[in-house]
Amino acid sequence: MAQHDFNIANQGFPAFRTDLNNVLTAINTSQSGTSRPTSAVAGTIWYNTSSSLLYLYDGSTDVAVLGTPAVSWEVKTSNFNAVASGKYLVNTSGGVVTATLPVSPSTGNEISFIDQGYDFNTNALTVDRNSNNIANVTADLVVNTQGAGFTLVYSGDATTGWTYKDK
Repeated sequence: MAQHDFNIANQGFPAFRTDLNNVLTAINTSQSGTSRPTSAVAGTIWYNTSSSLLYLYDGSTDVAVLGTPAVSWEVKTSNFNAVASGKYLVNTSGGVVTATLPVSPSTGNEISFIDQGYDFNTNALTVDRNSNNIANVTADLVVNTQGAGFTLVYSGDATTGWTYKDK
C-alpha cells in the first residue's frame, strides 16, 4: 500500500532513488490507501483498502469502477446515520428507530434495510430523507410493514432522489 504525489524533487542520488522507488511502489499498488490520494487529478485511479473498490477520480468525485464492497450487515437498535453501501439489520423491538440518509449522496449509492426483529409493524423504521426526496416525495419514509426488506438507490435526479431498487 502506497500513495505518492508523483513529484520527484531535484535531489542527490540516494534520496532520488528512494523517491523513485516510492513512486514505483505507488504505481504497483494502484495508489492504494483508505482515501483518495491528496495529489489526485482527473483520471487518477486508486484502490480503497477499506471498501475493496477500485476508483477513478473524475476531477470532482470518485467513481467505483471495479470490485465488491467489503461491507457486512450491521445490526442497529437505535437511531443511526446510514452510509453509502450500508447494509442494516434494524431491530425496533426496543422502540422506533430513525436511519438518516447521507446529505450529499452520489448517483448509484445504495443502502439496504431489513426488519431483523419482525417488529416494524409495532415500532416503525423511519428513514430520514436528510433534504433529499425519497421516490419523488419530500417527506421521510416510515416503514411499518412487519418483515420488510428494501434497498434505496440514489437516482442522481433531485426530483426522484432516492428510489427503490426492487419493488
